[in-house]
Amino acid sequence: MNTDSVRPAVTELRLSAFKTHRGVTLPLGPLTLLSGGSGSGKSSALQAYAILARLGSGESLARALAEVAGGPSACVPTGARPDGQGRRGFRIGCTVDGPAGPVSLDLAVQAEPELRIVGERLTGGGETLLTTALTDPTRPAVQAAWHTAGATPVTRAPLPDDRLGTSLLPLRVAGKTAGQRLVLAAAEQVVVALRSAFVCDPRPEVMRAVGAV
Repeated sequence: MNTDSVRPAVTELRLSAFKTHRGVTLPLGPLTLLSGGSGSGKSSALQAYAILARLGSGESLARALAEVAGGPSACVPTGARPDGQGRRGFRIGCTVDGPAGPVSLDLAVQAEPELRIVGERLTGGGETLLTTALTDPTRPAVQAAWHTAGATPVTRAPLPDDRLGTSLLPLRVAGKTAGQRLVLAAAEQVVVALRSAFVCDPRPEVMRAVGAV
């Protein structure tokens, strides 16, 4: 099988701490049916997927969460208490299969008191390809480190805290070393898979109106 022809696809959705979900992993296939009673978290799972997709498409964090009823705070796990600095947030992630093999993306988002991405981790090929961390809360940036595997094993630079770092890597990584090319392949695989997702939200009232005409 020629893996170069395999289109990247999200094969796993992780709801580590999101709304009513904690430590939940949902395997995804070409067709996946989520079933459960009212309030079981089906819509929340789709919402987490939509947030990742919008971030992967290059949208800001605020815009990616704009359609969440109740705002970013509504994504915080039920019953979660703020830390000493009054911070609360949520964690979501996914795994994408494709030509680069399985690549995992995990995000930690601070919802209160300020909305920002405080941590991101991209792994694949047995390597940690990207990590970001909030080191200075007074600045709108996170400290990023990505795999280089050259004379300098890791490259460090600030990235904005309102964007998905993975989606910015193709603009920041030169691709001169094998390590950099691995980072680019993994990042592009994740971005392609997330950008291909879209929300299909039927509106029966509109369907009936069209039928009446």
